[in-house]
Amino acid sequence: MRDRHKLRRLPTDTVETRKLQRLVEDRRCLVDEKTAQLNRLRSRLKEFYPQAVRWLDELDSPMAAAFLRRWPTLGQLQRAKLNSIRDFFHQHGCRSEALLSWRLNEIPKAVPATEDPAIVQSGLVAVQAGLELIATLRAQISIVEREIQATTALHPELPLVASLPGAGPALEPRLIAALGTDRNRFADARELQTYTGIAPVTQASGNSKWVHFRWACPKFVRQTFHEWAAHSIGYSSWAKAFYDSQIARHKSPNAAIRALAFKWQRILFRCWKDGTTYDESRYIESLRRRGSPWLPSLADEKYIDRPPQKTEACPPFGLWGSFNSFSCCGGNALPYWSA
Repeated sequence: MRDRHKLRRLPTDTVETRKLQRLVEDRRCLVDEKTAQLNRLRSRLKEFYPQAVRWLDELDSPMAAAFLRRWPTLGQLQRAKLNSIRDFFHQHGCRSEALLSWRLNEIPKAVPATEDPAIVQSGLVAVQAGLELIATLRAQISIVEREIQATTALHPELPLVASLPGAGPALEPRLIAALGTDRNRFADARELQTYTGIAPVTQASGNSKWVHFRWACPKFVRQTFHEWAAHSIGYSSWAKAFYDSQIARHKSPNAAIRALAFKWQRILFRCWKDGTTYDESRYIESLRRRGSPWLPSLADEKYIDRPPQKTEACPPFGLWGSFNSFSCCGGNALPYWSA
């Protein structure tokens, strides 16, 4: 309120960028809704048909939906011929004989969790409704993903983000949406780091000082950079060396990835500001000249020429689901942020 003269106007970005920003966030909302429906479906099945949760690896798959529509209760499944069940799994692409034999051996021995008609009959209605909702959401997610892919393919920032180790088709549009095309949006890398929530917050009063996790920021944008940094560990030799050094200093995996994202954003900002693509070998040579402690060993340099990631973005450690669950760094954050 007192320093409005210090604020600068943020121009509207291009139509393609703003469209991509909305599409990637819309996709995440649909994915979160599908996850919520899947959790409800799993919870309801556990009340009267818990065996289905064990036998079907992915409840949101078309095979699981077809299975639950054909045999919605354990009693109906046990009355079916084993050859019919075997044929069903073969028709839906299950070729593991060990898995199929385990399922077929378990079915005759299974015991119903309950025979209360109130639970079973209401559960059948809820399960069928859940299956329809999940199928609809899966179809709509595919439509949004095709639109994201088409928009990304024509975006002028694609060559830059495509050069980043570990980005791949899932994170490329999200990184484009996070950065935008206006090179004056961020004056320096620090503004990018604070806006995205990767940089921590320092609070000091008197002799006390507290460095903690940044809560006020766009959560989806922060998640984008966090996930990309996590993926880069398998595709960048220096990123792997840096992550390993943080773990060796007893940092938690999430804190180590945030520290890596902090470093990556400084590199990305320079590439984005200059409009140049990232070159791993050039950065490795720069680390050698400076005698960096994060210089990868010769054994780790096999990562330099690995192709970019082509799989769905997913944290490799399985340690987080929502960024709202992160704990603050506390005093342990001081060494790596100063580094």
